[in-house]
Amino acid sequence: MTEAAHSRLSHPRLAAALIGCTALIEVVLVTHHPVVSRNDRDPSVPFGGLAAIMETNLAFHAILMLVVVGQFVGLLLFARRLGLHRPLVLTGILFCGFAAVLLMIAMTFDGFVIYELISRCSASAAGCAEGTADALRLALAIIQGFTKLGFGAQCLGFMALGVAMWRLGGNVRIAAIAAVIVATAPILMIISGAYVGPQQLMEILALLAGWGLCVASVLAMESVRSGNSHAAPPSGDSR
Repeated sequence: MTEAAHSRLSHPRLAAALIGCTALIEVVLVTHHPVVSRNDRDPSVPFGGLAAIMETNLAFHAILMLVVVGQFVGLLLFARRLGLHRPLVLTGILFCGFAAVLLMIAMTFDGFVIYELISRCSASAAGCAEGTADALRLALAIIQGFTKLGFGAQCLGFMALGVAMWRLGGNVRIAAIAAVIVATAPILMIISGAYVGPQQLMEILALLAGWGLCVASVLAMESVRSGNSHAAPPSGDSR
């Protein structure tokens, strides 16, 4: 097998591994999303319960940011396989890139900005000052906005890439239809205006994980077929 042929095989395998694994990791991570327990809540102290989880929350979002980077690398390789010269593919990967930036901003606020604000409250004997409490409310609103916009853009990007899969033909078209359906469903949840908490986040990521697994399976099967075709001996007389 030539080096060029090996490269053509390794890229789909890497894309399949990154897209499939990050999809599953996201679902597993979100089931462990730090939440304020009832025992930690103190109605007399604004945002008092957040202090109990801020260390875990910081680590959680730092890990999730790395997962998003890995996912986007996989998406770039997938888009390259579909053909970046195609307008539909280019639109899809641009939406995915825009989504990654928006979600990174949301995670920066959720993990790091919240951590700094809560640290100020914890360092003060009086607890959260009114200005800090207002900043926390603003940060939480920003997190909601960027989370909804980020997942909305990601769904649009996934839909475009799912439609672009149709050209591959054969059984891939079944996966393409499934990919478009599971990428459309979260948009309905987002435009409903509902608050995106850990439970809603898990539902959205579960649907998007379905998209990731569809794509990963297509890339894996394609890699296996290509490997078999390259490994097959040439026909005819070898003399």
